[in-house]
Amino acid sequence: MTGAAPGGGTPPDATLRQVLAHDEDGILHLVLAPSGQDTAVHGVVIGEEDAPRPYDGHIVLATGLRPGTGSVPDAVREAARRGAVAVVLRSGGADTLPATVLTAARETEVALLTRAEWADWGDTLELVGSALAFGAVGSEDRLAQAAAGGRLAVLASVVARYCRASITVEDTRFRVVAHSATSADADGLRQSTILGGRVPDWRVAELRRSGLLRALWTSRDVIHRPADGTDPERLAVAIRSGGEVLGSMWAAADGGRLSPDAADVLRRASEVAVPYLLQHRLRGSAGRRRQEHALRGLLLGEGDRRSHMWSLELAPDVPCAVVVAERDRAAGPAAERSLQALALQAVA
Repeated sequence: MTGAAPGGGTPPDATLRQVLAHDEDGILHLVLAPSGQDTAVHGVVIGEEDAPRPYDGHIVLATGLRPGTGSVPDAVREAARRGAVAVVLRSGGADTLPATVLTAARETEVALLTRAEWADWGDTLELVGSALAFGAVGSEDRLAQAAAGGRLAVLASVVARYCRASITVEDTRFRVVAHSATSADADGLRQSTILGGRVPDWRVAELRRSGLLRALWTSRDVIHRPADGTDPERLAVAIRSGGEVLGSMWAAADGGRLSPDAADVLRRASEVAVPYLLQHRLRGSAGRRRQEHALRGLLLGEGDRRSHMWSLELAPDVPCAVVVAERDRAAGPAAERSLQALALQAVA
């Protein structure tokens, strides 16, 4: 999961310490790091017993191993022999890792981590990939420096200033992930998109018919849409991580003219946005999984009750009711809409 840095060259390595610092949700737990936490991490791979490829500088996810099985110490030694800097095992719950596993890690000087019970391997891959992507962005220009340490909303505001435009960042389902401040001169489409949290369906259909969406998802360059009546001039660019499209960034010339270098700024901004969008996606998926785990734990009486209540944002002494709704699959899309309406009503 490594790649070229924007502008060419090899991306700087993250360290194990930086990967763990990037872990806001507690997906990984460091058990021990015999060589320290400042070891360089080149990438992350899923461990494969039958494919003896090198693991040079990678974090290895031991997806097929249970922490308590007798084959784990040998697997740790084998990963270290191939050059791994760390091995991630499934959490053993309340049980600690066997002494034989800890000994194998100390003898081979490979870091040992466990994955949280509520998380999955996809979360772990996304976490390490996001941490590495921040390093790949670099900080050689003012745009990356200005956005460093912030979130997508900060990046959107910075890009808006450089482009002299209103900026919207959307995911692939046309939901608004971040946006810059909306001026009084903003067009009606932008206002309805921000207020509704997503691009209106009629607009998405129009973009499909015009071929603009196809051009956006297939091109690696900035797409230009001229002004049309009350609809101001817009620029759009897809945000990509390797071959995967994560979303898009739009610049609208609300009440003025775009800066002469707006297209170049937006192109660079799409590169800077990659780790932020990965982080946003990880935060959403990890949060949902943590809540599902907590709810299951409460209903089954497993794990720490107070921790589960905290994850679900429930007060310990407030009585709660559990409502179970089962989807009638024969009803088709209508059943799905009914469940969505029920969920909104329950939250309200």
